[in-house]
Amino acid sequence: MSYSIRAVNAEHDAPRLTEIYNYYIENTTVTYEYDKLSVEDFHTRIENISKRFPYIVLEENGELIGYAYASEFNSRKAYQWDADLTIYLDVNHKGKGAGGFLFGKLLYILTEMGFLNAYSLIDIPNPGSEALHKKFGFSKTGEYNRSAWKFDKYLDMGIYSKSLSEAEKPGEIDRNWEKFI
Repeated sequence: MSYSIRAVNAEHDAPRLTEIYNYYIENTTVTYEYDKLSVEDFHTRIENISKRFPYIVLEENGELIGYAYASEFNSRKAYQWDADLTIYLDVNHKGKGAGGFLFGKLLYILTEMGFLNAYSLIDIPNPGSEALHKKFGFSKTGEYNRSAWKFDKYLDMGIYSKSLSEAEKPGEIDRNWEKFI
């Protein structure tokens, strides 16, 4: 398998990324959205996020099979060095190492940019995602019980966190994230 990472191209990638994400909306509880997204809506999300945070795609032999991005953890200024993480793979490519390759690159980029902490909210139980986060040094730091309702059941969400830096105090965040790919 030959994996490669590149920066997202909203115009080109939105249709495929929408397809990947909509599968999870319709068939799983890993996202708490109910309604499939249009390509236009997904395109807008990509544009808004990638202005300030890394948004990368994973290709295998030229085929787009997944994506990952960071986004704002909290809008208050004191949290500006923290990032919330998201990763999705085409369902046919799960469990083959692609997620680890993609997730590792996102964490590297965030560290190089100057972020101090990374957080993920994970629908639990979700053994694959929980194992991926633990592999990269995340700890489960909390849980929101009965936090959502989907497919006629209550859902629990695990809170996972990882320190990216031991800096005494934060520095500038380098928003030119594409140079770290």
